[in-house]
Amino acid sequence: MNKDELISYIQSVIGSRYAGLQAAFAQDNDLSAAYVNDVLRGRREPGKKILDAVGVERITVYRLKLRDGA
Repeated sequence: MNKDELISYIQSVIGSRYAGLQAAFAQDNDLSAAYVNDVLRGRREPGKKILDAVGVERITVYRLKLRDGA
């Protein structure tokens, strides 16, 4: 999933498990409410704690660049 999809997924978890309350999600997962809000607004990258809280892992992928005319 890309970053926009991840943010939507985190929002859906907060919506379904915490009635949309970011503060409740943050408190239950030992995160600051400001950090959760910053992640959802795209101002900060989601770290391991927030990813763990929603059951997502970060995987880095490398691929070859396409060459012009190839």
